[in-house]
Amino acid sequence: MSSILNVERDNMVYLIILVIHLIMLTILPPAAWIGNKAVVFPLLVFNFSIYFLFFERKMVRFLQSKKISIPLIMVGAICLSSGFYFLVQQSLPWSEFVKIVLIYAIPSLMLLLTKNKLNSFHPIDFIVFLAIFIPLEINWVAVPLVYIKKLITFDGVFSVSVLFVLFTYLVNRQIDMGFSLVFDKKHWTETFILTAMLIVLEVLLGTQFHFLTFSGWHIDYKNAFILAVFMFFNAALLEEIFFRGLIYNYLAQFIGEGRLFLPLLLNTLLFGLTHLNNGGMPMFLLSSLAGFVYCLIYIRTKNIFCATFSHAMTNMVWMLFFI
Repeated sequence: MSSILNVERDNMVYLIILVIHLIMLTILPPAAWIGNKAVVFPLLVFNFSIYFLFFERKMVRFLQSKKISIPLIMVGAICLSSGFYFLVQQSLPWSEFVKIVLIYAIPSLMLLLTKNKLNSFHPIDFIVFLAIFIPLEINWVAVPLVYIKKLITFDGVFSVSVLFVLFTYLVNRQIDMGFSLVFDKKHWTETFILTAMLIVLEVLLGTQFHFLTFSGWHIDYKNAFILAVFMFFNAALLEEIFFRGLIYNYLAQFIGEGRLFLPLLLNTLLFGLTHLNNGGMPMFLLSSLAGFVYCLIYIRTKNIFCATFSHAMTNMVWMLFFI
């Protein structure tokens, strides 16, 4: 009975998430859409609807296969559909389209050709992470779908890449990343306290470095809603899946549970380094501090959504009140 109620609750949460995304997409200004909105809108809805597999565990088990994964096909189809659309309608060079195919083909082959026991990483998985992350970090290819200056930039490639890796593990590796919708008062209290402390430290250090300048509320409420939805589901959640759900758990497995500080430290440095090109040393220090707190929250709560909340709130304060 309890499991049935959990499934119903999770499905209801998913439907709410999907409706919120649909509202956000609907109120986006016409200038935000790159290309034909009638085509891009369904592509983005498909991206968001994939989150259904996070909650519907029975479907994930049903889709398990020794040789092939339907979620992999779903994510790949969305990526290729986006690529074909821009190839035909937006004169995307063939070279860029080939890059997109390689970003997904190489990791998929590496993952499908390696076997491992359930709920455990394979040593080669770190190479898979790099094969996906490095091309995205150096902007090896960009296929913009939605863009608003200083608000959101959604190209579909990064999000689908991370979802692609996630589904591969859910289906083939069955890694437990902490996708729990159960409300734990103690965990969320810790999350709120650590997030508040982080925001205060970030503001103090950011202004001290002359990296942040207080400007007051400078975004209208409609754009604030767009930013909140985008920031949580398409920025914070995806980065937390990658850095905490995948990278941290991988490091903790191979370095050892008894040496949790070392995986935490390495995860913190890696998170900071990936933000170095966005603002130099001040951005590296602030991002490293933030990454440390996000990872600490994840370790203490074992819940990816607690870390995501902290990540999204910190980013929102930056974007709403500072320039």
